[in-house]
Amino acid sequence: LERVPDAPLDSWQLFFDPQIVSQLADCGVGSVDSADEIVAAALAHLGKPPESLEAADLDAAFEVIRGLSPHVRAFDSGLYDSLMEQSLCLAATWNTEGVAAVYELEDSPYTFVTPKEGTDLWFDVLVLPTGAKNLDAVRQFVEYLHRPEQAARLVEWGYTASGLPEARQHVSEDLLNNTAVYPDLEGGSFYLLPRRTGEQKAALDKRWRRTLLGR
Repeated sequence: LERVPDAPLDSWQLFFDPQIVSQLADCGVGSVDSADEIVAAALAHLGKPPESLEAADLDAAFEVIRGLSPHVRAFDSGLYDSLMEQSLCLAATWNTEGVAAVYELEDSPYTFVTPKEGTDLWFDVLVLPTGAKNLDAVRQFVEYLHRPEQAARLVEWGYTASGLPEARQHVSEDLLNNTAVYPDLEGGSFYLLPRRTGEQKAALDKRWRRTLLGR
């Protein structure tokens, strides 16, 4: 980064350190609007367990977020358009949108980085609603998506790894070797978000909103 020559490009410090992120605010800083993920990232930044539910740890995480929020232009779970318009110079976003900005922009100015302190793993799943009437159609659709060729098309379209090993032979080498798409689970640092009760989730979201509003 020209603005911050010594910025730690592989660390959450780039995003959470007010002295650094304030220098990038006018060129655009964005973040996903996700309390679970940003709180866990703040904990990782502080060297605390990202899955912690301890009150003292959450207080520390929200203190970090409180210092960050004035410098963030948008807390938005859909940053794709902003990235494609190049109206942001730094974003904490999902790999789907971050990698898209790398591949889909001509001479893209972006690089997608997994912070060395770690980041969360996420999974898309197929869920059958209770009381679904046309089970044959559901099974046919699921079976269709699990064809290796179709699973590979989803990888190429969404820049996310498929859990189907057979799909790999149909995925381009470029994406297979991109750790932002197929993460190095052994060499990288990843964690799962903690399970919260409905009450805990509601309390976290309320605190998140109040923090972003500066209350």
